[in-house]
Amino acid sequence: MWLLPTAAVRQRRLRRRGLGPGQGAFRLYELLRRDVAAEVAAAGGAVVHVDGEHGAEATSTQVHAELEQPLAAGPHARDPAGRRGLARYADRALVVQYRQFFARPWAPVRESVRLTLCCECGAAGCLADVERNLAPLPVGWEERGPLVATAQGHRALRV
Repeated sequence: MWLLPTAAVRQRRLRRRGLGPGQGAFRLYELLRRDVAAEVAAAGGAVVHVDGEHGAEATSTQVHAELEQPLAAGPHARDPAGRRGLARYADRALVVQYRQFFARPWAPVRESVRLTLCCECGAAGCLADVERNLAPLPVGWEERGPLVATAQGHRALRV
């Protein structure tokens, strides 16, 4: 689900930052907007266009309406294996983002970076976190068993 500002909203925001159509940064933002919109469309992603006229509640209602059917149709999160898979997917995405950032030559040293990952126990309603340092996570860590919170750190949503 992508929340994308309309052209009018984007231009208003850029002008408030002192950027106008003749400036390179303004053009860069326009190119990035087009690239993101094209990638979302190519991937079949859902988009909610934020027009600046409707408040957070109206936008939230629209997001819920867009996600209602896909979430209801998705069988992958209805059993422990599916929930473990979704948590692993989220954890992997976070680790990849951090590793890509720290691969840049100007990035700071990453040994002390601590990540908060999802518990991958697969229990319905689990809200536990798993804390790990980024540096010792070996390449291929995601092929190993699930990351599960310790008993002391494990908590579950009561329904």
